Amino acid sequence: RAELDTVLEAREAYLNVQRAERMVAVAELGVTVARENLRITEAARTAGFQADVDVLEAQRNLAEAENGVRRARHGVTLSLANLNRVAGRPLDTAVRVEPPPA
Repeated sequence: RAELDTVLEAREAYLNVQRAERMVAVAELGVTVARENLRITEAARTAGFQADVDVLEAQRNLAEAENGVRRARHGVTLSLANLNRVAGRPLDTAVRVEPPPA
């Protein structure tokens, strides 16, 4: 039973690493969108269609998106450390997780 629990825990840790890595990709796309929104908002302000407060809001959204990337990357680090813990290795051991073959 203990062996099966360990296998289950290792599988969950592996899947959590993959999930965390995908969250980084999603967060990075959020930064791309926020950056483009800021560019458009600044252009609209220059043309007189947006207020300064709208640019400030777009800048805030970009900062939040960039913070989301940092949090997502931290999640990957934590997930990798957990995978190492489950495998009985030092937490800072380098790990490269690849999806299983199709």
